[in-house]
Amino acid sequence: MSSAPVNDYSTIIIGAGWAGVTAAYDLTLQGHKVLLLEARSRVGGRALTLGKEDGLPGPVDVGCSWIHGYLEGNPVRGLAEEVGVAAHMPNPTEGAVYSGEAPLAPALLSQLRANLLSAQSLPSSVHPLPPASTPLSSLIFPESSPLFSGLASHAERELAKRFVRTWEGPLGAPLEEVGARWAGWKAEFSGSDAAPEGGYQPLLTLVLSVAQTRGATLRLSEPVQSLTHLPTGQVSVFTTTGATYTASTVINTIPLAVLQSSSAPTFDPPLPPRKVELIRNTHVGELEKIVLAYPSAWWPAPEETGSFTLLPSAQLQLDTTSDLEDPSAILSAAALVIASFSAGALPDPHPTLLIYIPPLTARALAPHSSASIIAAAHALLSSRLSPSSAVPQPSAAHYTNWLADPYARGATTTAPLAGSADGQLAFGELGRPDWGGALGWAGEHTSLGERGSVAGAVESGRREAGRVGRVLRRLGEGGSFEGRGQGGGKGGGGGDGIGQHR
Repeated sequence: MSSAPVNDYSTIIIGAGWAGVTAAYDLTLQGHKVLLLEARSRVGGRALTLGKEDGLPGPVDVGCSWIHGYLEGNPVRGLAEEVGVAAHMPNPTEGAVYSGEAPLAPALLSQLRANLLSAQSLPSSVHPLPPASTPLSSLIFPESSPLFSGLASHAERELAKRFVRTWEGPLGAPLEEVGARWAGWKAEFSGSDAAPEGGYQPLLTLVLSVAQTRGATLRLSEPVQSLTHLPTGQVSVFTTTGATYTASTVINTIPLAVLQSSSAPTFDPPLPPRKVELIRNTHVGELEKIVLAYPSAWWPAPEETGSFTLLPSAQLQLDTTSDLEDPSAILSAAALVIASFSAGALPDPHPTLLIYIPPLTARALAPHSSASIIAAAHALLSSRLSPSSAVPQPSAAHYTNWLADPYARGATTTAPLAGSADGQLAFGELGRPDWGGALGWAGEHTSLGERGSVAGAVESGRREAGRVGRVLRRLGEGGSFEGRGQGGGKGGGGGDGIGQHR
């Protein structure tokens, strides 16, 4: 039986990840009464920090990890400073790249790194722009590509082809799928990096606590089942617990991959066909992480080496049609980047390794159990990094499996894929309000310039808090919503949504 509606809120925010918490932080500063509805039993969304309560010797972020563009104006830095959380730029450490069981020679590694940077600059420098149907791989792999500069032998060129696959993790999709036309879209916040002290999830929790001291209400374990735009102009939100909440405005921050799934909430009236099409066609990437904590650091030069890269086996290379059944074979076929927490890049080093699992590998691992994946990862690291000595078993381990998480269903959005009809502008359109302005959208997938990042989530939360704040001020001055918005055949999106239908 459903409960009586609770309707003494100015705004309902769906989702207590970075976009929703930032919106609550700003709206409560304006004096508005805010309700946050979170489907999970915790806050943070794809911000998840594991720590001592999970058996780890120190904090490890298994969702978002870095404040990218820390010195270049990333808004997360400002939020951290406002709530008194320090952030640490990493100390320089060494990085080793392995082909087989041996690290590459320094001169060859230096050439490969320089070539990779040159190849990554191609999408932003090519002119004229390639057709929308052109995949990024077509720019990267031609014989004339800077990826192969200074590499005379066939073996060295093959190493370059495998090394460039490390780019797929940050991209969130294989080189053969990403559109070359859009891969060079420059993010505003890049350059320097910093890690929030204690991790991203504790930082978010502290920002939320400030919003709560200003009157924000948080309800956990409240998945939203449906949203209805009422004739009064208000929005009614019904959850799977049977509760109904009503407010003048709603900000929806549900991750895009969840909106694409069969478990997405329903909208009455329906969303405009264009918004439905954008939700369906915008790509969400894959990136998983494996955490392996050990009693002591057993890998080479643990106090100096901050990262290891394991290049894939020449005999086992993943592609879009791979169907490998063994987790060990899947991992051996991947270009794996591994961060070591023992080298002192950040304060309080500890003997923990973090493996980044790129898109094709994550897809191939999806049917396998976390236990089998963790065992295969430990065995692979042991054989590649310490083939002649015994290696201790992990004292704690974790596999993210965001793809199977019902409240994530993947990582973040990627650059538009080859063949995308909408291109980069899709992200701006996904952020346009509906129902005459009563229904707002936030989340990294609604950020035109910073999609796929915490900066994008924060920017979108602040954008919607500002817009909704203007709407609420107008309502307080006697304005009103007119019509039932785009989905009901009247009205339109865009702007603040007040008086648009007159």
